[in-house]
Amino acid sequence: MFRKTMELFLASILLLAAELGWGGESAAGRQAPRVPEVSRGLAEITYEPSHVRTEKIAEWESLQYGMFIHFGMNTFVQQEIALGDAPPSTYAPTELDVDQWVRVAKDAGMKYAVLTAKHTSGFCLWDSKVQWQGKEYDYDVGSSGNKTDVVAEFMKACRKYGIKPGFYYCIMDHHNSFKEVVWDSRKAVTTEYFELVRGHLTELLRNYPGIYEIWLDIPVHLNQRERNVLYALVKGISPDCFVLFNGHAGRQGAEVTDIAWPADLLNSERETSRGARPYDPWHTKNGRKYYLPEETCDTMTPSWFWFPNEAPRPVQDLYRLYSTCRRKGINLLLNVGPDKRGKIPQDRADRLMELKRELDKPAAAQPLSPFTAFDQGGYGKWISKDATYEASSADPKWSANEKKLLSGEDYDGGYACHTKEEDNPFIIIDLKRSALVKGIEIVNRTDMVPERARTLTVWLSQDKKDWKEVWRARAVEDTWTIPVAQSGAGARQGGVEARYIKIGLREKNYLHLYGVRVYGEKE
Repeated sequence: MFRKTMELFLASILLLAAELGWGGESAAGRQAPRVPEVSRGLAEITYEPSHVRTEKIAEWESLQYGMFIHFGMNTFVQQEIALGDAPPSTYAPTELDVDQWVRVAKDAGMKYAVLTAKHTSGFCLWDSKVQWQGKEYDYDVGSSGNKTDVVAEFMKACRKYGIKPGFYYCIMDHHNSFKEVVWDSRKAVTTEYFELVRGHLTELLRNYPGIYEIWLDIPVHLNQRERNVLYALVKGISPDCFVLFNGHAGRQGAEVTDIAWPADLLNSERETSRGARPYDPWHTKNGRKYYLPEETCDTMTPSWFWFPNEAPRPVQDLYRLYSTCRRKGINLLLNVGPDKRGKIPQDRADRLMELKRELDKPAAAQPLSPFTAFDQGGYGKWISKDATYEASSADPKWSANEKKLLSGEDYDGGYACHTKEEDNPFIIIDLKRSALVKGIEIVNRTDMVPERARTLTVWLSQDKKDWKEVWRARAVEDTWTIPVAQSGAGARQGGVEARYIKIGLREKNYLHLYGVRVYGEKE
């Protein structure tokens, strides 16, 4: 009893220290909190990110593969960024089966799972008792069309299947804070709303013990003191819980951004296709060195939440995503969205099992490089390395990278092709002479929401006048692998004779590409 009392006392002191900013940083840029370390027997609890690779961190790194589960009000209003204006009764899954979600993750070989406990709608997947604006919080499952405590069922299923549980909590909340989508860091949350965030996180941590990872999204509206407070809050209640502020801090493998600090993990959302170098977990922040492993999150469909017209990505694309993460030494959190019934659709579950069969093969120990889809299997040779290309327009900011589009180089830095926003932007590749084109690989930029091309099209031509359409995108992918035609064994069969390849959008948008390879046969 004395030991528990002392733990709570120390946690309170640490929270107070963070709130008062002792050694802390203001929104203007002071130092991160230097919270004193306290010993507990042989174990040591630290309330700032780790300066060494601990056994707990090594355990987290060994998980490698987890399931992100986007489900909630967004699913029922069919909005990626829901505005929280639908009544709570709108949320009404008819066959809710949280056990199935976690069972699918287990069967797919995943070791941990992160559930969207509260997304941008402000709707909570547990019955919150926190006081908000003079009454009990009521935008939650307790006031909805299905009162099942999804958080409790999720924790129960994770214990049953041996899956490490985590929760996603969104700071940007259109039901309770900003009524519009705001990405400006100068737009701060109110003190009242910040207290709601603290109350919700405290409730999750205390009522559902055993949380392994807390994923705090869109922290751009918090100042440094508030991030310090939330970090200390989590560590004070659950010292072994990993904290992640989604500030895209791992995206260049370098500087830790202020909005992602302090945290135990960094995130590189949808950015695994860039760079051949392994991830370096050692980072310097505010003059001190920290060991911060990285997790990348991506989704197996174009959107994070379930939409009925979206199909899962090809297994080859998912295999490349997983392999790239393993090659870089980072964890993959792959998103699957349950549908309005409250179940993971069968095509998603089947695709995950198809991927697992590929991962279980011995060849999976040799991760794919970003360009290998057609190096084997009868699509000819890479014939575009010495080609040239022209674009409908270009942004001078990225002109230094233009030569890399056809190089096949796996590089860090800006994308190789970035057109201006225009109607039907395109590039035209010139192979210099006619060739039998059999396959094309396109490494796409998909991380920016307004710029996710859904209308990418490929045409071929001999004279740059008469164009033959050979392919249209069905969904947004990180990498498109496009068979122009399957070749016959040992014969000049299949493919299309062409000198020029046109890649473009059938919409007003930007065309953002990291790389293109053309495969086939030249005379």
